[in-house]
Amino acid sequence: MEENLHKEFLRRAIACAYKGKETQGGVGFGAVIVKDTLLIAAGPNRVGVPTVCTQHAELARIQQAGKPLSSKCLSGCSHTRKSHAVFNLKQVLR
Repeated sequence: MEENLHKEFLRRAIACAYKGKETQGGVGFGAVIVKDTLLIAAGPNRVGVPTVCTQHAELARIQQAGKPLSSKCLSGCSHTRKSHAVFNLKQVLR
């Protein structure tokens, strides 16, 4: 995958982590799943929601990705996960 495109998907995962930290019970993780340079699934961790204990960002995105792919198989997809802990590492997105 082209480096600029990879960085864009990394930025998206970080944005999802921010969203999770701000709106999903304060747990700042985000994940994206990409296939053939197309964003298939993106979103935050939802473990902080009072009635949800298993929706880690990666698991939730895997479940989400199955719908547009019409399959349980994610062959050919790549995954990026980031936590709010990397937000201050400017070299990540250089």
